[in-house]
Amino acid sequence: MIRGVGFRPDGARFNPEKRGIVADHGLARLIAEHQRKTRDSYRDIAERGGDALKKTMVGALATTDRPAMPKPEVLEALAHALGLPVEQVTLAAAESAGHAVPPEVHVYRERVPDSDEQVIMAGYERLSPDKRKALLALVKSMADDV
Repeated sequence: MIRGVGFRPDGARFNPEKRGIVADHGLARLIAEHQRKTRDSYRDIAERGGDALKKTMVGALATTDRPAMPKPEVLEALAHALGLPVEQVTLAAAESAGHAVPPEVHVYRERVPDSDEQVIMAGYERLSPDKRKALLALVKSMADDV
């Protein structure tokens, strides 16, 4: 079998280099950007997200033109898997599902955090409240030195 650009049974174009067909909406772009940076598959993302996230869900969210709004536990798992804030993923999902998101609310519309920021945010979410306070104090003291 020759691999390359072809057609799926539903007639949509498929490019194995892109790991599927990416829809053009906020949530699909977040997933695609994560994949571009990490080379993660939908399965890798799902495994990182835990029991609430399945490979087929990740694939559907990335390739469906207007996916339904995922349940909160799926949004939390996806945010964790992508290393992004839950708010960013929730707003992207709402926009992707066709809900109006005012520009002033969508603080992440123009910018996706770089990989260092993603690591920091993902790590922060796993810290205990005491460690979060200590980290916040450290960041504030370091920012004052700049």
